[in-house]
Amino acid sequence: GCKSTQVLVVGKKEEVKQPLKPEFPATLPEVMEARRIRLPMPDGSHLYVLVSFLNVKPMEVFANLGRSGQDVYAYTEALGRLASLALRHGVEAKTLIKTLKGIRGRDVGVFGDQYIYSVPDALAIALDVTQNGYQGKTQEEAMQER
Repeated sequence: GCKSTQVLVVGKKEEVKQPLKPEFPATLPEVMEARRIRLPMPDGSHLYVLVSFLNVKPMEVFANLGRSGQDVYAYTEALGRLASLALRHGVEAKTLIKTLKGIRGRDVGVFGDQYIYSVPDALAIALDVTQNGYQGKTQEEAMQER
């Protein structure tokens, strides 16, 4: 029984630091600014992307390609929902753009001076263009400058 009166641990207790949780809006307002872009796809169709902004930051992405009931429609809608979820939880748009940019599919389309390789690549281009805009120029002027 000699061990019951001895010191078992010497030193200070280390405090466990909780990581700071960034604050995100629980709900988005009813009315938000948005930009829409139409991108030609390799198969001849068009991808429509609507990006909603809150305080100059993109918060929602709606993407539409094809008709309801088609697989490509479902995949495109899912990409938009996942992008929205990521943006609302603090992922920077530039991170999404970097992640999706350059994903290649079978065919290639063209938007201005950029090649479009797939739906994810088109979504990255749409995020980039809607976020950065054309700096007050028309789309044609900005494309000519590039």
